[in-house]
Amino acid sequence: MNITINSKEFVKALQVGGAFACKNKLLPILDCVKIKVVNNRMTIGSSDKENAISKKVDIIECDSEGNFCVNYKDLYSYVSLVKSDNIKLSIDESMVEIIHDKGSIKIPKEPTDEFPSLKIGENTTDITIPSYVLNNWIVDGTSFVATDELRPIMCTLYVYSKDGEIGCCASDAQSLYTGSIEYNCNNFEFNINRASFSAILGATKSSDDINIKIGERNVLFSSSDVSVIAQKPEGKFVNFKSVIPSDNNITITVNKNDLISAINRCRLGASHISSVLKLDVKGMNLDVSSEDIDFNKKSVENLIVDSTGDIEIGMKYENMVRALGIVNTENVIIEMSSPNRPAIIKESEGEDNKLALIMPCML
Repeated sequence: MNITINSKEFVKALQVGGAFACKNKLLPILDCVKIKVVNNRMTIGSSDKENAISKKVDIIECDSEGNFCVNYKDLYSYVSLVKSDNIKLSIDESMVEIIHDKGSIKIPKEPTDEFPSLKIGENTTDITIPSYVLNNWIVDGTSFVATDELRPIMCTLYVYSKDGEIGCCASDAQSLYTGSIEYNCNNFEFNINRASFSAILGATKSSDDINIKIGERNVLFSSSDVSVIAQKPEGKFVNFKSVIPSDNNITITVNKNDLISAINRCRLGASHISSVLKLDVKGMNLDVSSEDIDFNKKSVENLIVDSTGDIEIGMKYENMVRALGIVNTENVIIEMSSPNRPAIIKESEGEDNKLALIMPCML
């Protein structure tokens, strides 16, 4: 089989289609990508046995159809250095030869029957949502996902549909992120494992909408030319809505960039052990301060805010910066009620129904 393809398009397709290659060290075949050619289109796929991705790309010319496996690092490392406009792949029974204007290389071909195949199953729940929605959920939620291997279900992004909305949640027990959009469909819930985040982001960039098929064990995310199958982790996600307070009576509105700058300066005076900042709201003044008694350091920053009450509350600066990262408006709203209850951070305007929740610290 002989294939001619644009070198730049081939490299881009390998970057996407090889997302899961070389991730599983137990099966050598998973160091490969599987390449399939049908109807003048090439499909490049990879897997880590729990997740899989495939990317379609047009080819210039092909004299037959078929499929083969080849080591991803060997293939990508070589073709990414090729300067020719087009390259040719010549495949025989045992080798894959990559030919360009200046030279060539031969790489062993691996058997395709050893390459794992993940399937979605027949009984699925199918939905279609705007790609940017899922993209934003993953981008915003990634930093909130837990890393505790003893609670694998918390190392995921939870996605649900209920009461006329589709939403998501990620939490590490100290902070929480949630977002949602209005959407009428059947109720469902599933969790996206962390290992598949970057691959799904690649799928969301391929088209305006993304199709989701929810099976019993796997979830399929597909766009115009990229498909990702992600294994659903076992377990039940926490009832996150029960911890979001609805009676916070103190609201402050402050410029987001000014607050981030104040936090970044104040963190230099905070204890490296506790990393706690104190937020002291009195009238229109917000004092952000930190102190490290062991090294005799102290820092204070003053900001002008709109406030509906006075409060002193402690927050870890990592959680504050993470929560402010989801805000895309000039001003940010912080809602609180007491020093020992969660604070809510959200945008001051706009249609995005998202918020971050932060657990306070003892001062």
